[in-house]
Amino acid sequence: MRMSNKGFTLIELMIVIAIIGILTTIVMPQYRVFVLESQRTETQGRLLQIIALQERHYVDNFTYTLSLTDLGYDASPLIISYNQDPAYRVSLGTCDEITKYPDAPDISRCFIIYATALGTPDSGAQVDDGDLLVDSRGRKEHNLAGVFLRDWSGNDL
Repeated sequence: MRMSNKGFTLIELMIVIAIIGILTTIVMPQYRVFVLESQRTETQGRLLQIIALQERHYVDNFTYTLSLTDLGYDASPLIISYNQDPAYRVSLGTCDEITKYPDAPDISRCFIIYATALGTPDSGAQVDDGDLLVDSRGRKEHNLAGVFLRDWSGNDL
């Protein structure tokens, strides 16, 4: 009579653990990139909401504002966090770059929203993904970690 052993050998278990480890080292960096991109996309939506609030403020006051508290936010600058980690510092500014705005408009005609990525480089924080910028004239830029300047659709500028 034959006895059959049921179960796994130590070698088989070690091979499975090694395969899981290899797959994890391949998948985790891509997962982190996906998380950073999704946080950037959500922040872009929030910036568009701020633009809508600025336009409403303009209708009421015939000028834009440089304070997010005037738009109903608790603080200016505003810190956007994901999972208790600060990701972006959002602030408002004027269109004073002569190269981008040759007519040098004042705050009653143009504003910029800056979303500065927070964290330390190479820490997996949002700073690895870069800063965002949008203005009242339709300019939308993503400064990809100080290396590439792109529009929000991913096209190089």
